[in-house]
Amino acid sequence: GVWLLKGVEANIMDEFGTLDMNADELKFCEWVIASYHGSCANFPLTPELITQGYKKVCENPLVDVIGHPTTALFPFDYEPVLKLFKEAGKLVEINESSLQWKRGALENAKTVYALCKKHEIPIVLNTDAHYAGLVGKTPIAEQLLRELDFPEKLIVNLEAERVMELAAKKRGIVFTEKAEKGETYES
Repeated sequence: GVWLLKGVEANIMDEFGTLDMNADELKFCEWVIASYHGSCANFPLTPELITQGYKKVCENPLVDVIGHPTTALFPFDYEPVLKLFKEAGKLVEINESSLQWKRGALENAKTVYALCKKHEIPIVLNTDAHYAGLVGKTPIAEQLLRELDFPEKLIVNLEAERVMELAAKKRGIVFTEKAEKGETYES
């Protein structure tokens, strides 16, 4: 079967980690990705301010994933911030669409994911498909991970069960199939 989580990609709006959705809206989601996008960021895009913004996003308990942190438009101090993502329990997204279409993203991704490997920072692999024909297709990301000899144990969404367990622990979700058997994912 297919499991669907109610989720959203919220925009990080500034260097204070402000999202374009409030906590009341995000509480209805089971999976929240927070990402910088050029059309939504109205502040000087310096590495210092992007770094500050990511640090603030780490304080938001409703954010599960940091989206496409390899975009060249949003440089940040990679190593300390990635370690902070891990400490805060945030997953790091590897985004096929960014790797394919965003200038500089592939080179940045090599650095980001080498650091994720070095510090054992969990990631999620995402197509960021903008039409149905691309869903599940991640050839560039997969090749990059092979080149880095990236450990599969750090790729959380290789198994739906792991994603569901994370969502369940964080949000207190009881998935229907488990609930029908009297089981839950609650810790």
